[in-house]
Amino acid sequence: MTKQPWRAKDGTLLLPQIRSREVKTVVPRFLAACRERQIYEVWIIHGKHGERHQQILHSVLKDIPEVACFRSGGMEAESVGATRVILFGPDEYPEQPERSR
Repeated sequence: MTKQPWRAKDGTLLLPQIRSREVKTVVPRFLAACRERQIYEVWIIHGKHGERHQQILHSVLKDIPEVACFRSGGMEAESVGATRVILFGPDEYPEQPERSR
C-alpha cells in the first residue's frame, strides 16, 4: 500500500486500493480516524465485483465495538459496491453494544 486509501475528512475508504490481507488492519484505523474527526456515518467502497473484499470487510466490522451497524449499499446506483457504516458517537457508546446486522 503506497498511498493512504482513505479520506477521513469525508468518511470514505476505497478498498480496491488495498490488498485483501491488509483490510483487517486498515479498516479499524480508518474508523478510528473518522471518529476522531467526529464522522459517524462512513462509506466503504469495495467495488461492484469486490465480493472478497466485502466478505472480509463485513467479518472485520462485526468485531469492532465502535460500529453501531452496517449495511451493504441499496438499489441506488451510487451505493452499489459499497457498505454504509454507522459508528457510535462518544456519548452513545454502550457498555455492551447491541448491533443490528
